Parts: sequence; structure tokens; C-alpha cells
Amino acid sequence: MKKYKVKIFILCLVVIIIGSGIYFVPNISKADENKETGTVESYVQRGSLEGTFSASGTTTTGTDYEYFDVYMNLDTSLEVEKVYVETGIEVTTQSAILKVTKNSYDITKANLEKILKQAKNTLQEAKITYKTDMLTLKSKYASDISSGEIARESYENTIENLELQVKQAKEEYEEAKNIISQYPKKITENTQEKEKREETLAELKAKLKIATEKKETASKEYEKAKTTFENMTKEKEQIEVVYNYIEKYTKNNKTFEKDNKEEAMISQDSDLQAFIEKVNNDMNVQKVSYEAAQKEYTQKKATLEKWQQAVEKKETTIETKEKELETLNQTITKEQKELTEAKKQVNNLQLNYEQAISNRENQSVTAKKELEQNLLNSQEAEVSYEIELAQLEENLKEAKESYKEAKEVLKRFQDSFKNYIWYTKRSGTLQYLGYEEGDSITNSTPILGYYNGDTISIEISVDQSERSAISVGDEVTVVTDSMPRGTSGVISKISNTKNSTSVSKVTYGVTISINNEEGNMESGESATVLFATNKLENVLYIAKDFIQKDEQGSYVMVKEESGETRKVEIVTGLETGTFVEIKDGLKEGDCCVFIKSKERQENVE
Repeated sequence: MKKYKVKIFILCLVVIIIGSGIYFVPNISKADENKETGTVESYVQRGSLEGTFSASGTTTTGTDYEYFDVYMNLDTSLEVEKVYVETGIEVTTQSAILKVTKNSYDITKANLEKILKQAKNTLQEAKITYKTDMLTLKSKYASDISSGEIARESYENTIENLELQVKQAKEEYEEAKNIISQYPKKITENTQEKEKREETLAELKAKLKIATEKKETASKEYEKAKTTFENMTKEKEQIEVVYNYIEKYTKNNKTFEKDNKEEAMISQDSDLQAFIEKVNNDMNVQKVSYEAAQKEYTQKKATLEKWQQAVEKKETTIETKEKELETLNQTITKEQKELTEAKKQVNNLQLNYEQAISNRENQSVTAKKELEQNLLNSQEAEVSYEIELAQLEENLKEAKESYKEAKEVLKRFQDSFKNYIWYTKRSGTLQYLGYEEGDSITNSTPILGYYNGDTISIEISVDQSERSAISVGDEVTVVTDSMPRGTSGVISKISNTKNSTSVSKVTYGVTISINNEEGNMESGESATVLFATNKLENVLYIAKDFIQKDEQGSYVMVKEESGETRKVEIVTGLETGTFVEIKDGLKEGDCCVFIKSKERQENVE
């Protein structure tokens, strides 16, 4: 699985590198070579990023390794008694390399034979158990299916009825609660409306009182004006009687004057003339007073009628408002009564609902127990059957594989040593010997290594903090001068010996092997090895060269559609050495630019 992930990483890395070659668009200007000479563009992309750490070394002629390919857990290890060869010599197939002690060989062989015997016994028991358990399983399955159908139907009916009771009780309870929830608001609103109407009614009564007082004042003024007007009318009538008499008298005297000049002379008596003039003056004065009294009487009457109408109108309004207030009081009283009744009802409905829930919980538990008692695992008899069947087959398969593996391990062990001696499996020049006399052989350290012209090796050092992240057989990416886009390699050896360059710096030697059959690489090249670590999916990223920094942090220059550029602050994440994750500030497809000096541009290219 780990090798598979590394292959995916290498493929992604190659695609990204190729893609970056497409996206980088150098725009070289004709400026002076020592000045800014080009604008480079790149687009923000979305995809996978995988973190790496790297180490450097130098390529050498390649080495193929042979391991002690026995991975069984053993209580003892093989001890080297003697080494027959040294590095640099030519060996042929079946050349003796080293010899292990008879004691460690015999013990190891005995352990492997014991493991094989145990595996064989386990396989025989597994076969018997498989046949016996298969019969029991089939019988149980048939019984579970038949009884399970009846028990399941009964259980489902019980649960359905209990659920139905809960549902009905809940609906009634929720409906009652919904009704109750409306009354307090209605009562509050009506009470507030009542208070407003009471205030309005009080204001109307106060206005009625003022209007009544003004009506009474107007009534008194009217009565006074009426009395004055009536007196003026009487006086006017009296003067008019006198005036009419005098006018009649004077008229008669003028008629008589024609026949009796003496009496005509009497009519011209000075006292009489004065009296007539006085009557005329009094009549004129009285007429003015009468008209004034009549006018005041008319005004006072109109004022009185106005306030009488105002009082009547306010009394009618007050009467209407009092009826409305009485109706509102009746409504509030009715709602309060209904609220009290509703509370009593909802309490009962709540108890019914809670009782229904309790019945569901208790009776469903009882029903479930009855179901379990009638058909243990019958609800999923078919699934249980498949699981148990698969487990039986898996147990038998594991026993077979364990036996097969133990048999193969013993054979590999016996084939690896003849008379306690390890022989080579091919011809070639020995470049590596992994053990000396007294060492214990393990399957993690190669026994020997041959020179191979079709293989390139790289010796590097890995920090102890990164040692746990790698294993023999892991694929890595190697970048050299002849392979700038990288090629794949394999970890072929990890030293168990610590290399200390200082008290705080501890490293381990690691050997990388690269297939060089096509001869693309040469010995002596500088190489950088990239080890894959954590991987991020579906993230934004851009080439590292486009990210700049100032006092505020990291930023890039973004090119708009108009061709203008603007500074955009960004938040970065994982760095792979070539690309950097963009956590915030940019979106997929944004065009980023920067102007590069010729020297920097040549480095990028």
C-alpha cells in the first residue's frame, strides 16, 4: 500500500512539473542583462500536494542485494560463525559466502518445523470445525428463518401499535399546547386594549364634563340674554304703541286743521312737539337696544345649541365606548376561563402522552426481549448466516495460508543454507557484505550486494526524526543533473547503525537503488532524494517562486484582466519544495506574476 501511494505521488509530481512548464510563460524584455529582464506568469491550480523531505548524495555504480527472506517470528536468530569472502572479489553461482553456527541453525530449523507442525494441526482442526459448524449453522439458519418471520411480524405489529398510540397522544397534546399558547397573548393584547379604551373613556368623560360645564354656562347666558331680549321686546312694543298713537293723533290733527284752524294751532304747542321728539328718540334708542339684545340672544342660543350637541355627541360616544369596553371585559373573562379549562385539559393530555411514551418504552423492551428469546439473531438471520459462514471460511483460509506460509518459510530456510553455509544465487562482483563473524542475521539487513552496471546507487543520511517514516522497499523520487524532472528509485538498505555528527545530530545511512538500464544516469552526479510524507487532496497551490514576503507576511502580485497588477496578501500551508499550498487570499485560476532578474530567471528555467 505504501509503495502504491509513493507511485501515485511520483506520477502527480511529474504531472505537476510538466504542468508547471506549461503555465510558466516567460516574457523576456530587451532590458540590460544586469537589470529586470522578464515577467513570469503562473495560474493558481487545484489538486493534490504531498509533503516531502529530502536528502542529498552522489550517484555511484549500482548494487543488487540478497536478503535472508524469512519473516517468521522466531525466538532465536542465526549467528554468523565464519565469513568466506570479502568485497571486491568475483563470485559465481553457489559461491560460499558465510556459515552460521550449527546450534543457531538447528534451533531455528526446529522452531520453523514446530511452527509448521502447529500450522498443520491447526489446519486439520479447522477442517473438522468447518464441517461441524457448517451443519450447525445451516440448521440454525433454517430454524431462525421460519421462527423469525412469525416473531418479527408480531414484534413489528406491537411496535407499530405503540408508535401509533404515541403519535395520536402527541398530536392531541401538541394541539392543546398550540391552543394554550395563543390565549396568553390574546389576553395580554385585549388587556392592553382595555387599558387604552379606559384611558380613552376617561378622556371622553373629562371632555364631557368640560362640555357640560360650558353648556351650563351657555344656558345661563342664554337665559339672561333671553330675559333681556324679552324685556326689550316689551319696551319696544310699548314705545311702538305710543308712537303709533302719536302718529295716528298727528294724522288726525292734520285732517282737522283744514276745518278748524284754532285746533291746528293747539297741535303746534311746544310741549307736545317736545314730547313727540322724545318719543321718537326713545323709539330709536330702543330699537338699537332691541336689535343688540336680539343679536346677543341669537348668538347665545346658537352657542347653547352647539354645546348641547357636543354634550349629546360625547354622551353617545361614551355610551358606545362603555359598551365596547363591557364587551372587551366579557371577552377577557371568557378567554381567561377558556385558558384555565385548556390548562386542565393539556395537563391531562400531557399525562396521556407521557404514559404513551412510557408504554412504548416498556412494552417495546418487553416485546424485544420476547423477540430475542424466540429467535436469537433471527431479525438478521440471513446476515448472521453470511457473517458466520464467511468467518468459518476465513478461519479455514487463514489456517491453510498459515500452513502454506510455514511450509514455504521452512523450504526457503532450508534452500538458503546447505551444511549451514549461505551460497550466492548469481554471479558478479561483491560490493557489499552485511555481516561479520558473531553478527546475528536479520531480514532487514542484506547479506551481500553485487555490482550491477544497470543500477545506480545513492548513499545518503536521514535524520533520526525521519527514520520512522521510511522502510526498505519504499519508492522515492530522485532528481539529478541528467534527470532534472526526476525518476523513481527504491530504498534498498537502511543501516541500523547511528551516525552522530554531533551530540544533538543523529542520522542513519540509507541506500537508494535506481534502475538505469537505459543509461540515462552516470556515476558521480549530485542527486537529491525526495521522500513522500503527508498528502493533501483538493487544495489550491502555486509555484514557490511567486510568493514574496514583507513586514505584513506573504503576498503575491495578481494580474487583472485589464493587465494591471495588484498586491494580494495570502495565507500559506504545506510546502513541497516546488509548490506551496494557498489556504486563503486566492482562488483557482488567478494569474500571478513577478518580474525576475536574468540570473533568477535562468535559475527557474
